[in-house]
Parts: sequence; C-alpha cells; structure tokens
Amino acid sequence: MALVTVENTGLRTYQQMSLTQIFPSGWEIHNTRMDPSGKTYTYDVPDYEDIRDDRVNSFYELVVKKKKTFMVLLHASYEGRFYLPTIYSEAMYDHAINARQHGMWVTVTPSTVHL
Repeated sequence: MALVTVENTGLRTYQQMSLTQIFPSGWEIHNTRMDPSGKTYTYDVPDYEDIRDDRVNSFYELVVKKKKTFMVLLHASYEGRFYLPTIYSEAMYDHAINARQHGMWVTVTPSTVHL
C-alpha cells in the first residue's frame, strides 16, 4: 500500500491539483475500479483517478489549512531492490504551486504467513 498525504499550507484553496505516483516495474497497481467487491475508502477519495500500468494520477482540490491522504493498493510481484521515483503534486494551471517527495530505494522481501 502506498499512502501520500498532501497539505495546503497556503492562504487560499488550491483547485485542479494533480498528484503523480510512478511505481517500479515488478510492482502491480491494484485497479480498484475493476474489483467487483468495490473499494472501501478509509482515506480521501480523489475527484478523478487515472490508473495506468506504471502510475496513478490523482486529481483533487485542497482547501486552506487542510490535508488529504490518498491510498494506492500495490502488489510487489518480485523480491529485490527497486527505485521508487519522485512523488509530485502540482496545480495543473499554476506551476508555482507544487510539492515533491524525493525518490528512494525500496527493498522487497518475501513475507511469511503464519496460520
């Protein structure tokens, strides 16, 4: 699971915001719109979400002094060391409003299931 929290520290509501999350190859994005059981959101729901093979683009509005947390369900198909690219959010029509979280190396190890 990937969780990203964005916060509006400015003095006005930010509209038409985008959040881009790119994931390493070998990580599968669970497209919850294709899940017949439906998705129970315990986090914020974007106004629109574009799910691709390697990335999720979320579009939202952010009110003054508020936070939103977005969740993406993932499946790591292979163990190993992967580079998780920069996470980026910006106002679509005002590029002066933006935020980044630098990329990082992530190690995927097999999990053990205890019954």
